[in-house]
Amino acid sequence: MKKIICEQCGSNEFEKKAGLYVCKYCRTSFTIEEATRLSGEGRAHTRGEQLAKLKKAQEKAFDSSDFAAFITHSEQLILEDNEDHLSILGQIMAVALQTPLETLTIDRLITDSLTNWLDAPDEQIIQLKTRTIKLYDTFFYKLLVDQSRMFTSYPTEKLGDLLALNVQLFCDFPQTAFSKKIIGKQEIPALEQKRQHLIKRLFETMATDWSASFKKENTPPLSVSDSMAQNKIAQANSIRTFLKTVLADRITENYERFILYLRCGELVQVASSMQMIITDRKGEQLIPIYNGFTKADQEMANYLKTKKEIFSDLVIHRSWHVNSLEKQGIYTSLENLQEEFHSLGLFSGNRKKELLSQINTLKDQLRRPRTLDF
Repeated sequence: MKKIICEQCGSNEFEKKAGLYVCKYCRTSFTIEEATRLSGEGRAHTRGEQLAKLKKAQEKAFDSSDFAAFITHSEQLILEDNEDHLSILGQIMAVALQTPLETLTIDRLITDSLTNWLDAPDEQIIQLKTRTIKLYDTFFYKLLVDQSRMFTSYPTEKLGDLLALNVQLFCDFPQTAFSKKIIGKQEIPALEQKRQHLIKRLFETMATDWSASFKKENTPPLSVSDSMAQNKIAQANSIRTFLKTVLADRITENYERFILYLRCGELVQVASSMQMIITDRKGEQLIPIYNGFTKADQEMANYLKTKKEIFSDLVIHRSWHVNSLEKQGIYTSLENLQEEFHSLGLFSGNRKKELLSQINTLKDQLRRPRTLDF
């Protein structure tokens, strides 16, 4: 037992008598339990239990993606152990959350998270690796979604550029030399596949959010100035351009990109269906919040036209896992057969008939119900 400090006189000299600890100076006696408490061992034992419970709560919060609780627990634990790298990760995340969305870039967040991982001692590295990778499709992705919702509510050029930069950083993450060194080559393909899935999810989130916000903001009758009308048209155009160039064009699978381009076409219909009233010298004019195809709209229309023959009747048959390797193989075969079909001349009737049969067989395979595996 550590030295006992008498709570009456402060002496640390005791004698043991009749099962009690007796202070030699003031003669105050203490039981064994009281002496343990006075020695500090009892307090240390209780404190150790509290820290163990707090550590368990911290890990549970992270694993359940309750990042607010995780950060709170980390801030408490770092006061006790400033070498706990999971708690340091909580501090890094806290800095990101404290940064206003309109100025947030995730490059520092990514770099600091990976550096923290690299600096961790061997006994922490495996646990930290698993949790740092998990940040990619949880915390990092959530920051993108939050920033995208601000952009879809009011699509300014400055915020659009910032979001585009963060999407670029997010997509580059699995391929940076730093990431490869720490994550390992075996983890990269799965992370890249996850990236494709998350970009499609972000696209759909932004398209849905913008449609809802746009319809609510522009409920007719809507009377605006000419400059305001042009601004509304420009904002609607900028959203479609962003969705196409920043998100949809990153999708490598042709059919999935086909679907996203079709979705952008729906946004054209949303914009053109909403009417504005402009009052000028000629009186009142009713015009749509749309003034024709942008460059991005035209590029998407051209793509849809070239792929329509292959994919148009498959749009409603989306029961397969979005990343099915079997499905991707069928799409590739379809495109190759279609390309060969169009390259044949007038005197290749038998070969064309054979190709059409193969094309229809592949389309039947795509229409066949599959069990979802999400």
